[in-house]
Amino acid sequence: HDREAGDGMSDLFPNTFHVARREYLVRVRGRAFIITTALLAIAVIGVIFIPTILAAAGVADPPTVAVVVEADDLETDPVITIQTALLLEPQTGEQSEPSEDRARVVRADDADAAAEAVHDGEHDALLTITRNEEGDLAFEYLGSASPTNQTRLLVTAAATSLAIGDRLDREGITPQQRAEIF
Repeated sequence: HDREAGDGMSDLFPNTFHVARREYLVRVRGRAFIITTALLAIAVIGVIFIPTILAAAGVADPPTVAVVVEADDLETDPVITIQTALLLEPQTGEQSEPSEDRARVVRADDADAAAEAVHDGEHDALLTITRNEEGDLAFEYLGSASPTNQTRLLVTAAATSLAIGDRLDREGITPQQRAEIF
């Protein structure tokens, strides 16, 4: 009796292989499988080429910060100071060479036109430098970047440096005294 059960089981395995093979071939030759496989291949190719497509569309362009200087009595050029700050390496603080992915600083003469350029997407941010009633430098930053954005943080640091330098200049602190202070 046990022998008959064993023979029945051994006959089941070859049939299972043939049934599985037939089911597989039927599914692979089906229209839904072919369409799904083609769509999946197109999606994979699309994901692979997304960086190239975005770069061609200009999405990967480095940020541009427009600077309008309405305080015209500064000792140092704020555009150069801010561009220098944007070229600093975030981890080491060392100066790096200008490159394609670093933010650029451009001088603008008209604050309203520059603000419109920011709203139109031509510039990523606008920094307007003025003097307040007390004679101190005042800065207004216009842009959609978050407060933790690297470019915004570097622009803020450069603005702080400009404000400190300007205040020291107005107080008559010499460069040698500055070196001792800092």
